[in-house]
Amino acid sequence: MKSNHLNEEQIAQAAEAINNDNLQSLEPIIQEHLKDCNECANEVMIVSDMIENVHLKTLENTKTNHKSNARFIKLAIGIAATITLLMIVYTLFIKNENKNPYLTKNKLIIENQQIINDTNQTAQKNTTLTQDKIEKKNLSSSDQLIAFNENQELEMIFDRYTETSMRASDVVIISNQIIKTNNTNTTSINWKNDGQALNIEIFDNNGQKIIEKTITSNHFPVNLIKNEGLYYWKLLDSDYNLIFCGKIIYKKPPSL
Repeated sequence: MKSNHLNEEQIAQAAEAINNDNLQSLEPIIQEHLKDCNECANEVMIVSDMIENVHLKTLENTKTNHKSNARFIKLAIGIAATITLLMIVYTLFIKNENKNPYLTKNKLIIENQQIINDTNQTAQKNTTLTQDKIEKKNLSSSDQLIAFNENQELEMIFDRYTETSMRASDVVIISNQIIKTNNTNTTSINWKNDGQALNIEIFDNNGQKIIEKTITSNHFPVNLIKNEGLYYWKLLDSDYNLIFCGKIIYKKPPSL
């Protein structure tokens, strides 16, 4: 206890005196202190209640009327109760006021390390995402290059019409042999025709036929072509004799 408060033994004596209705037996200095100090008075009342409860149980268990033994037991219980109370008070107040700086420092170190780990994980994730984007972009660029590769078999047919007249029977080809466009919705293959039925075929650069249609008009829109790349077109008569072979190079304008 602090020097300006009652010690454990004095509190136990005061609690015993209260239980015995004999406050006058206390030393005057203790009586005066209890009048002026609410904290000590409250502790004495708590210990008094604890002594009384334990005393009743002791009397029930021992069933003894020996006053000297009872007085000794009450005094011992009072001291023990006082010590227990002081330990509780110390635990509640002193423990909160005097936090372990070592534990606090270690906690801060752990929290800072966690922040560093989270930051590193985020940076690594962003790096992975960036690499994925680069790889996808490179893959996309590679796919685009492949889409413009020439097909050797169709190139041989195309070359046969490079130096020849663009007229066959009653059909006159108006469009260039190589049609370059950045918008297939506004592009068409044009020729002059007397109304006979013609067949139009369009191939991708893998040689796969993607469009085939019989028409009697003088043009054919190529809006069914949706993907960038190199395409070949053939115009045939009604007996599927080849009239002409050309190319379409479709490349979208660069996005802003």
